[in-house]
Amino acid sequence: MSQRQIISILELGGGLEVLSGQPRGQLLFSKLVGVVRPQDEPSPVFLDFKGVNVATSSFLRASILAFRDHCVRMGFNLFPVLANINDEIVDDLKVMLEQRGDAFFVCDLDAKGRGSAVRVVGSLDEKQRLTLEAVIQEGETDAATLKEKHEETERIGTTGWNNRLSSLAEKGLVVEVKRGRGKLYRPVLEFH
Repeated sequence: MSQRQIISILELGGGLEVLSGQPRGQLLFSKLVGVVRPQDEPSPVFLDFKGVNVATSSFLRASILAFRDHCVRMGFNLFPVLANINDEIVDDLKVMLEQRGDAFFVCDLDAKGRGSAVRVVGSLDEKQRLTLEAVIQEGETDAATLKEKHEETERIGTTGWNNRLSSLAEKGLVVEVKRGRGKLYRPVLEFH
């Protein structure tokens, strides 16, 4: 993975501790798009909420989710992760993500940019959660390997595993890396 990018949402949001509304979210979205550049290698981009006390669902939907979807759609090799987000914002984020059947990686970052308390916030169905856990356990894998390792408990073919992995890649939870004619998948963040 490339060098970590950490973007202060407090600074980019104009120093406001309360971030609300779709128009302000759209403004932050445009600022986020303006400060990042596509990467050669898949890279997490940490959206640091340190100092932000409130971020409403409408703000998060118009900024953070739009930015994640934009990065994935444009093939930027950037995978947004929310960092240092307080419990109140997590609650709003969780409700919004569950309504959409969506999920996001969240973590804590220390002053040196090291992540801890990595977790998934939102909603993954049982099969997506199982697939994400399998990718985390393997570190890097492909659909054929998952089919082989889980054929006793998951009676689906390689295409089914590919569909699950692609769904997680669309959510920005796993990185898709092309290797020859195939694809390998690995988690956006390393787990220890």
